[in-house]
Amino acid sequence: MPDVDLSHAIGLPPREAIQYFESKGLKISFRWQERWREAHARAFTVAGVARLDLLADIRAAVADAVAGEVSQREFLNRLAPVLRKKGWWGPGEMTDPRTGEVRVGPRGCPARLNLIYRQNVQGAFNAGRYREQMDMAGSAPYLRYVAIRDQKTRPSHAALHGRIYRADDPVWDVIYPPNGWNCRCRVESLSERALERRGLTVESGKGTLREKLVPVRDPRTGEQEMRAVKGCRLGPDGPDFFPDAGFDYNPGRTFLRDMLADMPSPPQTAGTNWRELGLPSFRDMPDADKLPAPGELPMSESREAAEKLLAEALGFSGGERLRVVTTPLGRRTIWRDLLPHMVEKERDARERFARHVLPTLEQPHEIWLKMHADGKLRENYLAVFRGSRYSLLVVVRINRDGSLVWNMMQREPKGADKWREGWLVYSAPAWAKKEEGKN
Repeated sequence: MPDVDLSHAIGLPPREAIQYFESKGLKISFRWQERWREAHARAFTVAGVARLDLLADIRAAVADAVAGEVSQREFLNRLAPVLRKKGWWGPGEMTDPRTGEVRVGPRGCPARLNLIYRQNVQGAFNAGRYREQMDMAGSAPYLRYVAIRDQKTRPSHAALHGRIYRADDPVWDVIYPPNGWNCRCRVESLSERALERRGLTVESGKGTLREKLVPVRDPRTGEQEMRAVKGCRLGPDGPDFFPDAGFDYNPGRTFLRDMLADMPSPPQTAGTNWRELGLPSFRDMPDADKLPAPGELPMSESREAAEKLLAEALGFSGGERLRVVTTPLGRRTIWRDLLPHMVEKERDARERFARHVLPTLEQPHEIWLKMHADGKLRENYLAVFRGSRYSLLVVVRINRDGSLVWNMMQREPKGADKWREGWLVYSAPAWAKKEEGKN
């Protein structure tokens, strides 16, 4: 079996693909059809795996594959012994966790692991690529469907090859790959100049969308049920194209829509500051409203030691690439490879406040949205701590890498008021009442 390195084949920096895959939670399902369309973009599931420990083992291996750390062969060699040891290998009994029904069917085997590898890695890269393409839509507003035209390519997928639509055309909600099991198709961005230089024609998906009912077999009963599948007409006189059942959605758009749902909507029409809003100073905050101080850590002897101290305080216990934290504005990402940036200034010794970062993100007193000199938005999370001389600012950068933790710094409460500028998008309930009273 040849090794497959999809990161080189697709040419996408893996960060977006990794974040898409890591955003998916674990969901047990007895059969693949139990999770339909967009539900697969939000959850990692393997049909017939009814134990969370097995699902976690498979997910961890896929996560390393998405990150480009293991090849297809290494994925199989690593996971097969684990699944054999835990009894999930070859034909055997599988129990439906909801009904207790037991049936005999295929469990782990090389062919199935290869399918899990390709489907999840290809899906993650395509979802990440879509998000990147939406960021580039201003300069490259067209998308072109690219099929791998060889003897393995399905004729219906080959018929999509070379078709170009605007990036915002609703047809991409239906045909953006993958469009079925083992689909190897991808999509490339094109600028107006590239379109003209190559003499390419743009189509419109307006009025071409279709829907039909297809039979889907229930492996538990052998009976067929009818499911709706969306498709489109290819050209004015062309055939209709329909993805495989359950693949008629765009996982990248689902991912992007979920991310945008977490983006704050500032109540003010223009940037301002705490004084102009008539808010009380942080230095006047009662002790009862402050967060309990988690305690300062010692100054590290080297920047490597400082990074390690910060990683431990943030909950990195092994080789994890990222951690996802739930804040009042939604899920925010801490990337392991960005931690050195947070503690690079030795004279600041910011590692001393490593234990303050998670409470500041999870229970901030205020969150301000601010435009920085580079033209990018930042979320500034502010918290004041009881029994400590310092307040903490944690900066979350918003860009195509996602909403990710970027930096932290400490100040005494009276100095922390200088951070309170931009668009106020969140106030802690207890503190908000104090602010209302001030007004």
